Amino acid sequence: MGIDGEVGKHAEARFTLQDAIATLIDSLRVGDGTQLFNIRSRLLQAVSNETLALRLVTSIPDFSPSLSLFRRQMALGFFFRKEITLTNSPEGFTELSSMIVRRLKTSDSYDLDNSNFDYVKLTALITMLDIGMAGSFEAPAWSGDANTADERQAEDEFNSEVDRVSKRIYMLSSRILDSGASHMSRSDAKSALERLHVRLTKAVRSKAKAKKSVFASSEASIYASTGGGEGTIMAKFLQKRAPFPKGE
Repeated sequence: MGIDGEVGKHAEARFTLQDAIATLIDSLRVGDGTQLFNIRSRLLQAVSNETLALRLVTSIPDFSPSLSLFRRQMALGFFFRKEITLTNSPEGFTELSSMIVRRLKTSDSYDLDNSNFDYVKLTALITMLDIGMAGSFEAPAWSGDANTADERQAEDEFNSEVDRVSKRIYMLSSRILDSGASHMSRSDAKSALERLHVRLTKAVRSKAKAKKSVFASSEASIYASTGGGEGTIMAKFLQKRAPFPKGE
């Protein structure tokens, strides 16, 4: 029913469906998770169209941790076209990031050079990847101020993996020439990629990437050469140059 677009137009029917899904998932959550695994596997086999798969994923509510995890696993399962075991940990993301980059590089679904490229399919796939990334992969220790050297190194390695995925997403987005209303499917695909890039850099990353100033190195050298002190950089910049000797 979640695939049926008409259901989504009726609030009462949509909420009733979501409550039914929530009750079902919660009742199957007990035990070793075999039943939920079987449900995900059957859905992956039954739904082959990416647009319909996205409708199914978005029909799954996410107002509890167990529902959110099931929804994210379904989204990543449709993205990779196989069952994915998702763990909210830095190690889990490191393994996942390598799979994502490999998929983006090798799958025909992301070959923008193809003259018959399907931008609607790309939008659905990237949106499902975005849903799959809607969680925290950080280690709890990173939120504290007294981090050890090993914890800081682990955090830097994690952020490097996030940057690797976001760079690939940005490259795909930059290659799509947005033609406005004449090619809405391209605009939708570009928007989906940009949303995912923002999520990776602003939400998945444990901290914002340090901004580099183009004047940083020159300012540092001026500061050192003048002995430091307040206003020395500007003073050095504004001081008059000695006039050239006459006759030269």
